[in-house]
Amino acid sequence: MSWTLDYSSQADKFLQKNPAQKDRLIKALSDFIKKISDEAISLDVKTMKGVWKGCHRIRKGDMRIIFSVNKPLQTIHVHLIDHRGDVYK
Repeated sequence: MSWTLDYSSQADKFLQKNPAQKDRLIKALSDFIKKISDEAISLDVKTMKGVWKGCHRIRKGDMRIIFSVNKPLQTIHVHLIDHRGDVYK
């Protein structure tokens, strides 16, 4: 079974405004899937606290991707994609 990506409306808007970032996003999330499958991948991932508890954050340059993972269903829901200064507001 392969993994499924699901985007929130905010994440979808960001990707429509910045279509060049979509490949970068998919690469980062595929690297995350490899990382949780115990492959040796260098990726800046953090488990979130506070309001975003239960979610993860990937840092790619000045872009941040906040997402949640459902391992049994093999789905990733991307909640938020934005630039560093705007994502946590």
